Amino acid sequence: MVRAHSKKESSLSETIKPSRVEKTKVGIIDSHVDSVTSMSNFLEERGFDTIWAYKGKDAIAKFSKDDFDILVVSIKLDDMSGFLVAKEFPKVKVVFVTAYDGMEQEAKMFPNCIGVLKKPVDFEELEFVIRKAFG
Repeated sequence: MVRAHSKKESSLSETIKPSRVEKTKVGIIDSHVDSVTSMSNFLEERGFDTIWAYKGKDAIAKFSKDDFDILVVSIKLDDMSGFLVAKEFPKVKVVFVTAYDGMEQEAKMFPNCIGVLKKPVDFEELEFVIRKAFG
C-alpha cells in the first residue's frame, strides 16, 4: 500500500535543500562497538558520511588514507588516548566524548576542539555541534 503525501508534507520536503553538512565525512573512534554503530547510523540517517574504528592505532592508519572533515573521538580508548589520536590530525575539527569528569578542560586546550560531550552521547547535540562548525 502506498501512502499519499499531503500538500503540507510535500511542500516541507521541497523546502529542505542539501547543505554542505550533508557531504561532511565524520571519523568516529570509540572502543565500544555499540557506541560507534549507533553514532554512525544516526549521522548517516541525517546525510553525513562516516568512517570509524574501535582503536586509536587502527584509526590513525585507516583515517590517514581517507579525507574526512571532523573527528569524534573518545578520550579513553583501549589502546591509547584520544588526545594522541587527535594530535595526528591537527587540521581536522574534533569533538571529544568522555564518560569521565574533569577531562573537559584538557580537551578544550586543543585548538581544533569544537566540543566536548559526555557519554552517553546525546546524538542530537552531536549533530548540532557538527552543523554549527560548518555553518
